[in-house]
Amino acid sequence: GRPGGPPPPRHYLKRARRLRSVFVLIESSLGVTADDHAFMDALDELQRPFHVIMTKADLLPPAELAASNVLVRADASRHESYAGGDVPMCSSRSGAGVQELWGRLKLGVELTAAGVDLAALEAGGGRRG
Repeated sequence: GRPGGPPPPRHYLKRARRLRSVFVLIESSLGVTADDHAFMDALDELQRPFHVIMTKADLLPPAELAASNVLVRADASRHESYAGGDVPMCSSRSGAGVQELWGRLKLGVELTAAGVDLAALEAGGGRRG
């Protein structure tokens, strides 16, 4: 990173040991870029699970947005730390998908606080013990 700027993501991720999951934001009109793949590679190295959220969903017509979603999910799936599941899409400009995304994030925090291992839950398991 530049002097006085934020620390490089890899440096931050190494220090953030209690971080249980990461959300990678992908601009829908760009898809997964080389920088995104480099960041996901770092998450793989550090064994940090991540989820993908597509942003700026208002920039593409519906058919192109659907195709982009399929490609983004396929690209993310190449990384061992990808948590899987669907890839939510949202737009801060139009507000589309924002409430649903907020609800998902809130539920994830509540389940984690209650001791539910979300990765195990998706894989068919349950509570941490």
